[in-house]
Amino acid sequence: MKKFLFVITIFIFCMGISCVNAIPDNDLWARLIAGHSIVDNLQILKQDFLSYTPTHIWYDHEWGASAIIYAAFKYFGDAGLILLKGILGALTVLFCYKTIAIRNKENNPCNIFYYLIMYLAAVKSTGNVVRCLMFTCLFFAVSLYILESARAGNKKKLFWLPLIMIFWANIHGGCI
Repeated sequence: MKKFLFVITIFIFCMGISCVNAIPDNDLWARLIAGHSIVDNLQILKQDFLSYTPTHIWYDHEWGASAIIYAAFKYFGDAGLILLKGILGALTVLFCYKTIAIRNKENNPCNIFYYLIMYLAAVKSTGNVVRCLMFTCLFFAVSLYILESARAGNKKKLFWLPLIMIFWANIHGGCI
């Protein structure tokens, strides 16, 4: 019951932080334009749509994030963007929590690491809308969880690493 309440608290906290000062920035508008091309037209842009001068062939390295962000906006509106940001933040914090739990058998929500993670999640997300970097934070946390699980003896989870990398490489350049 304690773990369930802790998970709910993390989700509510991340959703609350997602609603604070969510001012759109240029990156959001670029993601929505590129996502529109992918979701509605089923094509990845091949030129820089923000350039005022002729450009060479250009591929959006964050096309996967653009599609996800645009789909959230298209089907759920502004609330979809806030919900997506909250879910990404909550999942990132929860995978950090699970990773720490593997390393620390005396897993206690009062542990200072949980508060540091919550603080970092709040600081990084306040004032921004959903960004492609949030996907990298989530995939990095999931990857660490899988590697720590493998170190603890659960080698079957290593199967997921190549699949995660395939998605991660098409969502954000942070996969490198």
